[in-house]
Amino acid sequence: HTNLSIEAQAQEVAQVKQFKNGFITNPVCITQAMKLAEMDDVRRRCGFSGFPVTEDGKMGSRLLGLITKRDTDFIDDRAATTVGAVMRPVASLKVGQEGIELAAAHEILRESKVGKLPIVTGDGRIVALVARTDLHKQADFPLATKDGSGRLRVAAAVGTRPADRDRVRALVAAGVDAVVVDS
Repeated sequence: HTNLSIEAQAQEVAQVKQFKNGFITNPVCITQAMKLAEMDDVRRRCGFSGFPVTEDGKMGSRLLGLITKRDTDFIDDRAATTVGAVMRPVASLKVGQEGIELAAAHEILRESKVGKLPIVTGDGRIVALVARTDLHKQADFPLATKDGSGRLRVAAAVGTRPADRDRVRALVAAGVDAVVVDS
């Protein structure tokens, strides 16, 4: 990834580090006013298809619902249809309360047969997300190397140019665990 821009490489590191012991601590959130066509663009950029829907489209705000590919597969007019029109409202969702143990969150996923479990505060603000796909990854890769917080370890390559000092600073700020110097 040393051929990426500094910002893009740091974003790749940050994306790996956003998973904390099975909890996605910074999921991409969207608003209910977003059109499905816009959401499709976000899906293509992010590489996943389910999103928490919040009041302002940001992490830490009140959870309004959840939308997945399954909710939108058969909608034709994607330019006019809003997320709010087809999302599953929070009242119909299984949610975990802040402080839930990962094993308990996984049990809720198993029992309810859902793909995503939002984790919320007592007043309904989203603080994390647990995804069924991550449950499968943990089972498939039990020996993955993790840091003290339970997040995957990540290394990044840099060159030897003077400008790569800025790259190293950005990577460290993004949470990189190791830097490999590629001369």
